[in-house]
Amino acid sequence: MAKIAPIRLSVEAGVGTPADGRRESPQDGAGRRARHRRRPELPPAGGVVVAALAAASSVGLFVLLAVPVVRDDVSNWDAAVSEWIHSFENRDTPLDELDPFSLVLDPVVQALGLLLVLAIVGLLVRRGEARQALFLGAGVVGAAVLGLVLKEAFARPPVDAGGSGYSFPSGHAVRSLAAAAALGVVAWRTHHRRRVAIAGAAVVVLIGIAVVYHEWHWMSDVLAGWCLAVAWLAGVWLVVRPSPPARRAVA
Repeated sequence: MAKIAPIRLSVEAGVGTPADGRRESPQDGAGRRARHRRRPELPPAGGVVVAALAAASSVGLFVLLAVPVVRDDVSNWDAAVSEWIHSFENRDTPLDELDPFSLVLDPVVQALGLLLVLAIVGLLVRRGEARQALFLGAGVVGAAVLGLVLKEAFARPPVDAGGSGYSFPSGHAVRSLAAAAALGVVAWRTHHRRRVAIAGAAVVVLIGIAVVYHEWHWMSDVLAGWCLAVAWLAGVWLVVRPSPPARRAVA
């Protein structure tokens, strides 16, 4: 009696047994699928529109916040919000023990933040990602310098009569948001994207509240600093056009 050779049924590519006869393991399938996953991206034209709108709206809001400063005045809402935040400094609250507002304003912590940004710039340069390094460096340093120039131009007196320097816009607000947002753009297509966004937002908000809490700034100074940082970063993005690195596959 003639023997009948076993028949092997073929299956569509990507499922079951590959063409070479080896059965695909779950790890191989997961790795193959991960190579095809990508973070969502805006098309080039969409990115330009978003950056342009961010810059224009931030400049517009900055101008509105600057009007009372030019008039040597403080808006009613500004005084009310600022005094309410500052009032917690003189109350017995859990903040007296934790004191996160003094921590984020500590010069050592601020210096560590700057060193972190410089280290990431150096890492990007070493990896050949020059545009991202330029965006991060120019975004943070440029925003800080622009903040100092505008502070001298507006010459708004400090909130506390015994304070020193000018208050509008807040340099702490400018630097913190510029660094957090620029790092967020650099990390846009990496696995650290969400962690960078959450940590950056937390630090920005803490610093913004801290400078009002300690009566270093009016709330309008903080908002103006944030607007300035967004407008500057959007402009730098439009010029540099940092191309995000491809997301690495998960083995």
